[in-house]
Amino acid sequence: MLVTNRENMIKAAQGGYAIPAINTQGGNYDIIWAICRAAEELKAPIILAHYVTTGAYAGNDWFAEVAKWCAGKVSVPVSIHLDHGSDFDICME
Repeated sequence: MLVTNRENMIKAAQGGYAIPAINTQGGNYDIIWAICRAAEELKAPIILAHYVTTGAYAGNDWFAEVAKWCAGKVSVPVSIHLDHGSDFDICME
């Protein structure tokens, strides 16, 4: 289930646990889906981290849509994080 990072972090702080931010390493479907399936199997929330350089290759919009689709297929909280946004415009994208 797709949630915001804020929602994920509030629950973690209240529950006293950490949430791993997993780099999607190329942002392809297979990796994103495997991360979400592993989180589901472990019944643990997850953060999908995305690099700007990956977005330059595959497209930030492509990553966001695939990540949202995969998050919607699992019952654990999944949030999306842009790791090391290079400027304001890329963060807003």
